[in-house]
Amino acid sequence: MDNAGLLYRAGDADTWRTLTLTSGAMLIGGQIALFLSGIVTLQVILYHQLYPSDNVRLKALVLAIWALDIIHSAMICVINWEGLVVNYGNFDYFGTCSWSMAMVIGIAAWTTILVQSFFTYRIHTLSDGNWYITGMLGVLSLLRLVAAMVSCAELFRFGRFDAYFAHFKSLFLLGLSVSTLVDILVTAILCYYLRKRRSGLVWTDRLVDSLTLYTVETGFITCISTSTSMICWIAMPTTLLFLATFVSINKLYANSLLASLNARRMLSNRSQNRSGQSLSMSVLSPYSYGQQEGDLDPWTHRRRPISPQKRGMYSHAGRKASSANGHFS
Repeated sequence: MDNAGLLYRAGDADTWRTLTLTSGAMLIGGQIALFLSGIVTLQVILYHQLYPSDNVRLKALVLAIWALDIIHSAMICVINWEGLVVNYGNFDYFGTCSWSMAMVIGIAAWTTILVQSFFTYRIHTLSDGNWYITGMLGVLSLLRLVAAMVSCAELFRFGRFDAYFAHFKSLFLLGLSVSTLVDILVTAILCYYLRKRRSGLVWTDRLVDSLTLYTVETGFITCISTSTSMICWIAMPTTLLFLATFVSINKLYANSLLASLNARRMLSNRSQNRSGQSLSMSVLSPYSYGQQEGDLDPWTHRRRPISPQKRGMYSHAGRKASSANGHFS
C-alpha cells in the first residue's frame, strides 16, 4: 500500500472510527489493566510481609494468582504491540484474533475460577460445610471455565472475531453470564452468613456490617465489569471494545482476593480494640474450618476470661494476704 493510499484511508471517517474502536480502545483498556496489575503486585508484596506464617495452600494460591496476572499483563502488551506497531497501517488486521487475544481470555478464566473457588471455600466454612451450596457454586464455576476454554480454542481455530461470532456467539455469552451469576450468588450468600454472625455487641456488629459492605462492593465491581464486556460483545462484536473491558476483569478478580486477605489484620485489630473480643477466624479467613467460635486469629492476643468462681477465690486470697500483711506490719 503506497503512502497516498494510506493517507486517503487514514482520512476516511469510517477508518478512523474503526481504528478508535479497535486498537485505540485496546490501548486505553490495556493501560487501565496494567495499572490494576501494579496494584496486584503491591498487594502480593504486602501480603507476604503481613502474613509470613499463613497456610501453605493460601501462599500457593497467591503466587498462582500473581503468576497468572504477570502472564496476562504480558499478553496485553503483545496485543498492543501487534496492533499498533507490527500491523501499523494494515487496516485488514482489524477483526483479527491473534494468539495473544485468545490467551488473555484463557488466562482470565483460570484466574476467575481460582478466586471464585476461594470465596466458595469461605462460604463452605461459614456455612459449617454446606455441600449443597458450595457444590452448586463449584459446578457453575467449572461451567464458566469450560465455556471460556472452548472459546479460547475456537478463537485460535477461526482467527477472526466475526467468524467466531457467527458460530459461537452464545458460548462466549454463556461464560460471561455464568461468571456474573456466580459473583452475585457468592456475594448474596456471604452476606447472608455474615449477617448471621451478628451477636448484639455494638462493635462486633459494626465489624460484621463492614465485612458485609466490603463483600458487596467487591462483588459489585466484578459484576459490573463482566456485564459491561458482555454488553459490548452483543452490541459491537466487530470491535475490540468488549476485549478492552474484558482485560480488566482478570485484574479485578485478583485484587478482590488479595484485598480480602490483606484486610484481615485491620479487621481483626479493629474488633480487638473496639469490643475486646475477636471474631471467629472463619469470618476473616477460609482456612479455619472446624475451629470453634471463640478461636482467635494467630495475629491477635486476648487474655483468658476469669470465671466468677475464680474471681471470688482470688478476692478471698487477696483479703487473707492483706490481713496477713497487716498482722506482720
